[in-house]
Amino acid sequence: MVALDAAAAKLFGKEPADIGFIKIASEMGAGEADLAKVKIRRITLGA
Repeated sequence: MVALDAAAAKLFGKEPADIGFIKIASEMGAGEADLAKVKIRRITLGA
């Protein structure tokens, strides 16, 4: 879930490390906030 929150932060133009709960969760080992370390599968919707 940390990676999802980090991706959402980036989507809104924020750095995940600047958002308290994302930084704390990552430091506690609850997930990965560094998106470069995560394989993200994107879903595209056709019109």
